[in-house]
Amino acid sequence: MAEAVKKITIAILGPGSVGSFLAAAFLKAGFSLTCIAKPERAKEITEQGICVESPLWGTYTAHPRAVGLLERAPDILFITTKATGLKEALERINPEIMRGAIIIPLLNGIEHRELLRARFPGQVAAGTISIEVYQSDSGRVIHATSFAKIRIAADDADLHARMADIARVISEAHIAAEIGANETQILWEKLVRLNALALTTSYYKKPIGEIRADEEMRNELLLLINEAVAVAQKEGAVIGAEDVLLQIDRLEPGQFSSLKRDIDQRKTSELDAIDGSIVREGRRHYLSCTTIERFINALL
Repeated sequence: MAEAVKKITIAILGPGSVGSFLAAAFLKAGFSLTCIAKPERAKEITEQGICVESPLWGTYTAHPRAVGLLERAPDILFITTKATGLKEALERINPEIMRGAIIIPLLNGIEHRELLRARFPGQVAAGTISIEVYQSDSGRVIHATSFAKIRIAADDADLHARMADIARVISEAHIAAEIGANETQILWEKLVRLNALALTTSYYKKPIGEIRADEEMRNELLLLINEAVAVAQKEGAVIGAEDVLLQIDRLEPGQFSSLKRDIDQRKTSELDAIDGSIVREGRRHYLSCTTIERFINALL
């Protein structure tokens, strides 16, 4: 690893499944890393570490530094909370100490940017992560797919100039990294795909392979894609329904979504942050999302 890259410090706010996976990946790559979590989670990480099972590197236990409150700014802060827990998690970071840090939120949805930019002006880029990862009953973090990819983008010129360095850091952790054309594009590309995946796997309780192979379920999948694409295009994203369907057809057949797992386990889900956000943006453009709303109401 280049010495300049190795000296970059990283913090992860919200070490759940995704955050824990990233913490283990960055530590294994040799980075200095701090997890910021609720006191009980920070204590658990300190005492037990984070055990990850991944097709990328097998089974690995990482022992990151974990704190309840961040005392010193990192070079890069990745935010990996769920949208529903973002406001509470932000109380663990004093904005005054964060000057100079670049912030990469990896949350689902699009509505978190306004909150983050009000709190950290001039520091927040956009990011998405494509991965299926969850915690087993034993507490292990299970990386359930053979891929992990992070896309980043920044419309602000100063932040954009730093994207290449961020991408190098991510690549050093053996995670695919890509710099997108702009923030709207990368956020909506994921949101359109995730909307269809999350709603269908959660409602039918079947993996995506079975859904896309069944004519009736595939037709519903197409309706969900078409409605979300129409909203995304109004927002300025260059997205075609055919491309989204092709991406979904390339997903591993056994893939579910974290939304399904949360609903099955009766946890607070991101149904509103993911799918509800599309409906709200659609209303702003006088577009109806009747299929998306129908699935939301059924799941509620």
